[in-house]
Amino acid sequence: MEDGKVRCVGVSNFNLDRMKAAQEGLAPLELASNQVKYSMLDRGIKSELLPYAESAKVTVIAYSPLAFGLLSGRYTPDSKPSSIIQATNYRFSKRNLIRLNSLLQVLSEVANVHGKTLSQVALNYLISSSTVVAIPGGKRPEHVADSAGAADWRMSENESQRISAALSTLRFDKLSGVPNLLTSIRYL
Repeated sequence: MEDGKVRCVGVSNFNLDRMKAAQEGLAPLELASNQVKYSMLDRGIKSELLPYAESAKVTVIAYSPLAFGLLSGRYTPDSKPSSIIQATNYRFSKRNLIRLNSLLQVLSEVANVHGKTLSQVALNYLISSSTVVAIPGGKRPEHVADSAGAADWRMSENESQRISAALSTLRFDKLSGVPNLLTSIRYL
């Protein structure tokens, strides 16, 4: 630091208090970013951390912005994931995939208007904030190309509000994932 080789620092998974403490402790260096789990389904940062990051000009790097692929529309009650991480997640239970359908329907309607995919709509919703960048995972080149298509457009305020309304009514049943977990444990 004294040599001037470090000008800013990024952190990962810091809550608001830790982020503020990091800023104080780093001064005069700049806290440039905080990488946190953030998606339409994981919005815990929206009430405090995100507004603070915007005011302090700290970039939020959203990991798992497609909620392990749930927001891609790829998974249905009849088409479950094969990944152990996804298969043991309660959100992938049949009941929760059915509950997710109302949100996916709204995403689909917005996607159709703009000629985009569900993933692109979900990512665009996040990056509409000037301080948020998303780092979606991609196993294939077409996943990377699809994710890139989220950045060249903006949904309307009305569309964003419709998505927010659908999110506000979505409730996952955590206990419905127990059979998924038990089935997966048998294969470990």
